[in-house]
Amino acid sequence: MTSPVSSFPTADTIARWDDQGLYVATGCESALRYHSDGFETLNETERSLSCLYLLESEVNDGGFGQWIDGLCPQSAAATPHVLRRIGAIEMAVR
Repeated sequence: MTSPVSSFPTADTIARWDDQGLYVATGCESALRYHSDGFETLNETERSLSCLYLLESEVNDGGFGQWIDGLCPQSAAATPHVLRRIGAIEMAVR
C-alpha cells in the first residue's frame, strides 16, 4: 500500500522551487484565501501576495477591467501601496 501524497509542500520541496514557482504557489494560495475568507483575514504578507498575484493574473487574462471588476475595495486600495513597496512606482501611479 502506498502512502497518500501530501497536498502541502515540505521544507525540502520548497527549497527546490525557483522564485517564480514560489511566487505562483504562495500568491495563488493567498488569493484563494482572500476569495474564501475575505481580504481582512489575511496577514500583511498574504495581502501583498494576493494583490500582486491577482493584478498579474487578472490583467493578463482579461485586462484591467477584469481585475477591477473582481476586487474588493480593500484590495484595490492596497495594491498601489504594495506596488510601491516592491519598487514598481510607475505601475503604482497608473
